[in-house]
Amino acid sequence: MFDKTKLKILKKLLEIAYPGRDINVEKIGKHFIMTQGDHVGCNDFILEGQYTYDQVMELNKMTGYSAGFGFCKELGPIAFIGVPNSRCVQASGYFDYDVQEYGDSLKEGQYYFEQYSDEDAKRIGNYTVYGMGNPRILENAAPIKKLNKFDDYRYQRKDEFKEGFNSDVLEMDIRLGGTYGFYEARKFAYGSTGEFTGSSGENVPIKFAIVGNNQPVGILGLWKHYDNSMFREVWGSNEEEPETQPIRFISDEEAKKINQFKLYYFTPTHSFGKKQYTVEKKDRMFDKGFDFTMSDGTDYRLQEVQKKQEKVKTLTKQQNSNQ
Repeated sequence: MFDKTKLKILKKLLEIAYPGRDINVEKIGKHFIMTQGDHVGCNDFILEGQYTYDQVMELNKMTGYSAGFGFCKELGPIAFIGVPNSRCVQASGYFDYDVQEYGDSLKEGQYYFEQYSDEDAKRIGNYTVYGMGNPRILENAAPIKKLNKFDDYRYQRKDEFKEGFNSDVLEMDIRLGGTYGFYEARKFAYGSTGEFTGSSGENVPIKFAIVGNNQPVGILGLWKHYDNSMFREVWGSNEEEPETQPIRFISDEEAKKINQFKLYYFTPTHSFGKKQYTVEKKDRMFDKGFDFTMSDGTDYRLQEVQKKQEKVKTLTKQQNSNQ
């Protein structure tokens, strides 16, 4: 009975907050989930430049899925490619217009997409193209303007739970201003309680260590301690790559005795940008206009993360010993 009453209240609040929208709420298990019946499109990546109808169709052919064409008053003509469910792109509705890039906090915001008729769509020559899925499937046929962080090489190579993660050198992305005591650092990472309650909301992992001779650091966005690793300072704009330094991870008991921690982000988390802080230095690749094109023409963000080769090396050693 209580759940039914709560459901009615939530639906009424949604009607007030989103007048004229096809937004509903339903209870799934123990949770109330909001659904959008008028949500369309995709925003895993945005292509650089503008494209004709035929060019969009050629790119979409590479994905093997569906495309859609329409108009957004804030952005102009919009095309969606690579969407498995055609109904999500061949209808009018609201779409998430921004892309959560690596280094950005979670973004929310929607514009309205008015679907073109087939005849109108073919006459347009300046589409901004949004795509769904991994853009590597396009094989560099079109440059990427914005890319979802989960498909970004910079994020993938720092994902501690993927096979390709390499802890030999821990490269920092952001250095914060000032210094923090142990409890201050934990509150910065975990919120007012100073205790980690899960990777959601404002909570992010933090690990404490000593870098070089005697520099205490707190590393945000890092889940584990790594023995035999090296530390690389933030590589800022117009700088040579910093030399690596030794790093020794310490327990919380040892960290409690230290009051002068410099805080770093190993990788910006979903809550980055929502906290109060001063940034002393950011990685050069966060600068607007940074050219990601490598000497061979590959977009740095679209590199493939190399998987570890320990198994191959072990097998080779076994074969050599048997000869």
